[in-house]
Amino acid sequence: MATEPITRPDTPTDIPVEEEPRPLKRVAIICRAGTYDTMVTVLGWAHALCFDAEEGTEVNVLFTAWAAELLKKGHLDQAVFPQDCAPRKEQFLQKVHEQRFTTPYDALKAAHATGRFHIYACAMAARLFDVTRDNLIPEAEIIGPVTFVREKANGADVVLTFG
Repeated sequence: MATEPITRPDTPTDIPVEEEPRPLKRVAIICRAGTYDTMVTVLGWAHALCFDAEEGTEVNVLFTAWAAELLKKGHLDQAVFPQDCAPRKEQFLQKVHEQRFTTPYDALKAAHATGRFHIYACAMAARLFDVTRDNLIPEAEIIGPVTFVREKANGADVVLTFG
């Protein structure tokens, strides 16, 4: 049986249609690296979403692996730079401070104060790095990874990963 050859139409059918951007109601962020540059990035995104987004986006961040240890009291502001960033560390810090970024913990507290920023230590990583409810910063909770995926990431408009 003979079939007609498939031909391409003269006009494209995949012309993008301009649409209104849909609001970001919920964003989930998973952070693995426990370095200063990663903390600045994650907290910068959290600030942008909590403060700048017109929608008042809810942001849920899971600190897993090396990042979980940073949620111990006094550890967040002790985050170190990776060795490959060392040559530009001072330049990076200067630029960060020009953006009115004080310390990672101050940024975390400011975002948390919005009521839309929730931070969690992964329960598995917490066991590895001896993160407990007693030594955890008061703004954070410990949550299982499956619970985070089911309750925070599932249904999020966007899921971001860092580290």
